[in-house]
Amino acid sequence: LDLSADGGVAALVTAPDNELVHHEGWSRVEILDLASGELTEVTHDGWRDDHDSPFGWIDGVSITDDGKTLGFTISFDGYPTRIYIATDVGDGWDLNEVDRPDGVSVNGGSVAWGPGSDTLYFTGDSRARVRLYRQDTGGKAAAVTPGNVTIGSFDFNADGSKILVTSGALDSPEDLYLVAADGALDRVADINPQVADWILPSVETVQWTAPDGAEVEGILELPPGWTKDDGPLPLIVEIHGGPTSATHLEMRFWIYGRTLLAAKGYALLSPNYRGSTGYGDEFMTQLIGRENDIDVQDILAGVDAMVERGIADPDRLGVMGWSNGGFLT
Repeated sequence: LDLSADGGVAALVTAPDNELVHHEGWSRVEILDLASGELTEVTHDGWRDDHDSPFGWIDGVSITDDGKTLGFTISFDGYPTRIYIATDVGDGWDLNEVDRPDGVSVNGGSVAWGPGSDTLYFTGDSRARVRLYRQDTGGKAAAVTPGNVTIGSFDFNADGSKILVTSGALDSPEDLYLVAADGALDRVADINPQVADWILPSVETVQWTAPDGAEVEGILELPPGWTKDDGPLPLIVEIHGGPTSATHLEMRFWIYGRTLLAAKGYALLSPNYRGSTGYGDEFMTQLIGRENDIDVQDILAGVDAMVERGIADPDRLGVMGWSNGGFLT
């Protein structure tokens, strides 16, 4: 839920009951008048009719300070997340979809209005980066934080003049940054100071060609100081879940091998196979009906490319994954 600035109305995401299946396909947005207790449904009958899937789930409802405009996302397995804006027109709510930036996959649940404004902010995936975007009512979305960033969450000071974000980097885990006027990130915290003493792997994006000619990208991590003169490495393929998700260009220290395996002398390839976010709608939806086929071919082509480039030893290959990556493993 989200409250208007005066606390008079609340925007709610509701479902018929607590079963997850009813959130996926039957969730709705409602407005609650806190003085009268009256509920008004914003997502009227038929608003899902043009969706690619009937099982979208609504997240991230946000209401402007004056309580007159709502923004929210609806996400799907296998299809792009959509953004909607609803406006109070006196005798009901006018609901309209927002045009998304080309090639950008909106992150469900990430929308928020700037304080005292009609500018909607959200995060979106674009080729293994995650940027913060702003959407002025009636205008086109623009990146607030261009460049090689991986924005997690964001918030504003009271008057909206400053934006604070969490972001990952190539040499540190997620930390807190203020966004400068030109979109640059000014680090304001050092949550994990011990990392300054670590010898870190190299982290880069790599591309290869799938059997059907599509370009596929992934994140490659290599041991510190390794060069091809040192000879091929044992390779672990680390497969992300979803599949409507992606692995990002950042240092990530977690149980699924990133940072850890490269520190132990392995190469680690995290492929953003067909169905991943951040590579356009077509790249994502090409997986529909070809699960465990086209994605597997994308991943195997990436392994072959690493062998051909002298990075991976073909006799020392491993694979791991979680959620959908577990099925693919």
